[in-house]
Formats: sequence, structure tokens, C-alpha cells
Amino acid sequence: MYHLDICHLYPDQLHSYGDDGNLTILKKRMEWRGHTLTIHPISLGEPLDPSLYDLIFIGSGENHKMLQIISDFNQKKAASIHEVMHQDKVILAICNGFYLLGNSYQTARMENIELSHLLDFTIRNDHKRSSGDIIIRDHDRLLLTGFENHHSVVQLGPDLLPFAHTLHGIGNNGTDQTEGVRYRNTFGTHLHGPLLADNPAFADKLLTLALQNKYGQIHLSLLDDSLENEARQCVLKRYQINDCT
Repeated sequence: MYHLDICHLYPDQLHSYGDDGNLTILKKRMEWRGHTLTIHPISLGEPLDPSLYDLIFIGSGENHKMLQIISDFNQKKAASIHEVMHQDKVILAICNGFYLLGNSYQTARMENIELSHLLDFTIRNDHKRSSGDIIIRDHDRLLLTGFENHHSVVQLGPDLLPFAHTLHGIGNNGTDQTEGVRYRNTFGTHLHGPLLADNPAFADKLLTLALQNKYGQIHLSLLDDSLENEARQCVLKRYQINDCT
């Protein structure tokens, strides 16, 4: 039997769009296979010991909630997150949660706020909101569906890879077909939904990466994801996209 410990970072502030459901998906997909997973909430002012966790989850929230936690993240969490990244542990960060990893954030008042500089990307404000279905393909050729809702433009540094490329939707900026960010086993994305409910194969990818980092080579047994796959096919059909696109 395998076991994973997940840090849920800022659960009181970053809990919009049902993204906390990603944790439920990971927990149930472990339990359905006879394994265990424990979720540990870590909030403002609390220390983050990187040695205790196999996976870090940072959800999304309203912009003013993000602004409330930037100082705490930069001063009390960023060094630990850096260590987690470079130990190849898994990080999943959604929208404003993923913005915390960048260089700077431009507010609605056009003020530039310094972020953690953990990853080389910037976020500027776009008064035109990007909202609607989004379809992307990641570097392992997984086709993922979700919902984006943001008014930010993300520009990745020249040496930083996106999480995926957009087939439908805006993603990072609507011009270069990039979506989110990928660095080692760190994944940042705009996909809400929650992401992992729509895309069980990606949930298993995260679990496999976390388990392999902890235990070495492992193989997860298959689960019946026929309903989830059927729902995803309905979205793909709506936008005339197939798995071979």
C-alpha cells in the first residue's frame, strides 16, 4: 500500500471555482486503488516544511485574496516551495495560485507587485476578461478540457516551458497558444472546473509522478473513467476537436 501527504496551501484564501475538488479527486483515486492520502492545510503565518509533503496544491481565489497572501508567500513559503520544486516533488497551482510563482503581477490599478521570482514569468492586467471553455494538449499528448476565467496576460520567460498548448480558448495570452507553466514536476494552469475531475488521466499522471518520486518505479492500476471520458468527448465534439488533432 502506498501513501501520499499533500499540503493544501492557503485553503482559507484560495478556494474559488470548486478547485478544492482537485484534492478530493486525488484522494479518492488513491483510495479506490487501496492506497491512502492525507491532506494537510497550511495557511497564513504557518510554516511549510518541505520534507513533510509529497505534493503541494495551491488553488485559486479572487484577486484581492491573492494580494493578501503575497507577502506571506514571498517571506515564509517561497524558499520551501523552491526546495520542493528542485526535489522533483509535484506542485499543482491553479490560476492566482500559479501566479504566486512568477516575477511580478500587475493589478487592476496598473500597479506592479513583486512576486516570488520562483519561475520566470510575468502577469499583466488585461481589462478584457477571458472566460469560457478551454481545450489544451500537454507535452505528453494528453488532451485536457476545463474552464478559464481571468483577465490577466501571462508572458513566459524564454527558457520556461508552458504546461500545454491551446486548441481552443485563450490560455496565457491568446497569441502564442501557450497555457500555464511547466517546470520539472511543477504545473501551473488557468484550468478550473476542477481540472482533475474533467481529466482523470492527468490526475493519475500527478499521482504517478508523486509516487515515483517517493517510492521509485510504480504502476497504478486502471480505474473505470468511462463517464469522465464521455463528458470530455462532448466538449471536444462541441468545438469539432478530436483526440488526433
